[in-house]
Amino acid sequence: PESYSNYVNPGDTVTFRYGIASYEIGETKYTVRIYLGNELVKTKEIVLQSGEVWEENESITLPKNLTFPTKVRIEADANGVIYEVHFWLKKKPE
Repeated sequence: PESYSNYVNPGDTVTFRYGIASYEIGETKYTVRIYLGNELVKTKEIVLQSGEVWEENESITLPKNLTFPTKVRIEADANGVIYEVHFWLKKKPE
């Protein structure tokens, strides 16, 4: 659907949903980092029990000087092990 398009313009706000399913043994602290290109835009910490699932919507307003294509990367660091997922943003055709 159009609502999931990765074609955007500088200055647009991009909203996406991401989550973590914990397969670690016992309680685990995750440090979540969200990057726009190489720039860190948000950091948060969450604690999950084994088997617990956490999800959240996130919004990022794109800077006016953004160059395309740009990668949005989400990292979750659990005890030094980094899990990563990403998607690309492309400039909306004129």
